[in-house]
Parts: sequence; structure tokens; C-alpha cells
Amino acid sequence: MSSEGNPPPPSETPQPTTPPPPTLYERKFSTSQRLVKILTSPAQAMQDIAEAPNYTEPTLIILIQAVLAAISVAFVMQKIKIVGPEPTLSMVQSILLGVLVFAVIFTGILLFVFWLGKSVLVKIFCDRQSNWRFKTAAATTAYAYVPVIVIGVISLAVTFSLLPAFTVDIANIDAVQGALSDYQTQLNWMKFLISLPLSLVGLVWQSYVGGLGAHFGTKGKCSKSMGFAVFFILGLLGLGLSYILGR
Repeated sequence: MSSEGNPPPPSETPQPTTPPPPTLYERKFSTSQRLVKILTSPAQAMQDIAEAPNYTEPTLIILIQAVLAAISVAFVMQKIKIVGPEPTLSMVQSILLGVLVFAVIFTGILLFVFWLGKSVLVKIFCDRQSNWRFKTAAATTAYAYVPVIVIGVISLAVTFSLLPAFTVDIANIDAVQGALSDYQTQLNWMKFLISLPLSLVGLVWQSYVGGLGAHFGTKGKCSKSMGFAVFFILGLLGLGLSYILGR
């Protein structure tokens, strides 16, 4: 029997293929491993941080910086001995303690503000049309402070070992003013000869690590050299500001 005139069987319409869901990145390193690898294998650490950022670890790093600042003040105060008649001596010590506590708290707040502000600038200048998240920029910026913390510990140890002892006799105000002026001069020389060179080493190290973070955080759209330049310029401005405020 002829099949002429019968309509052809309907052809099967191809079903649209659904793309597979993106695979979630599985974090490789713990917090302690990240901190260690920032110093030993910064590229591996920053790639892991850029792929799995958070706010908890950066906050911890800033807190460590604040604690280090408090320890630095405590170490310097060990070199200063205040003598004089009572009750003036107790009153001066109480006032000095209150000022130091306020200074440490204020420094901690400034560190958080500077970190957030620097993270915003890093995100803007290193974006390169990548639209990377602020969380990623903040995490990589905070972890780039780890080399600065290491250099800060070294600088503190060297400075404390060379810092001369100083006695303040509050019974003689004129002598105190002259002694404080001489002591400040010694501190400025130590900053220039010890702290400043070490700070520059820390700045270069920080900029290298930060450049890696910006590169991985933007999926390679920000080059490592561009990231280095952004971190170096921002760090240099911050270093200059800290030395101006510290004078």
C-alpha cells in the first residue's frame, strides 16, 4: 500500500540544554594556615582568600594590629620611670594611664577606619571592570597587613633593646621639659635609623602581597604590577601620615 499523501511524522524538537550550575569553591586553608602561607606562599594564600573571603579573619588581623600598638606603648613605658612627691606622683600617674588607655582605644578605632577606607580605594582603583566584591577587597587588604605586623614586631624588639631608660622627676618641671625634649630627639633618630627603613621594607612586602590579592580577586583583570602600585601608593601615603601624626 502506497504511503504517498500521508503527512511525514513530526520531527522531535531539540530540548534546550541547561548549563550546569557553577561549582562552589571549596576553601583550602584554615585561618592559621592562611596566616602562615601569607608569609611562605603568598600566591596560594591570596588565591584562597580571594575565592573564599570573609569579614571575621580581617577583623582579627586588625585587632592583632591594635594589640601590637598597645604592647608597643607598654614596652616604651617600661623605659620611663616617674618619680616625685606624693600625692602629686599618684595623680600624674593616674592621668598618664588614662591618656594612654584613650590613645590605645583611639588607635584601634583608627586602624579599623583606615582598613575600611583603604579597602574602598583598593576596590575602586583595582577594579578594571571586574566588579569584584567589597568583601574580597577588604579581605585581601587586611591580609596584606600581615607582613606589616611581622615587621612591626621586629622593629619593636630592636627599638626596645636600644631605647635608653628615662627618669622623670615631676618635682622639677623645667628639668622635665628639657629631659623630654632630649628624649624626643633620641626617639626621632631611632625612628629615622631603624623604624623608617623597616617600615619601607614592610611597605614593599605588603604591596607585593596586596598586588597578588587584587590580581586573584579581580580574576586576573587587575595585573599584579597594577595591584602592587595601588597598594604601594596608598601605603606610602599612610606611612607619611603616621610619621606626621607621630611627631
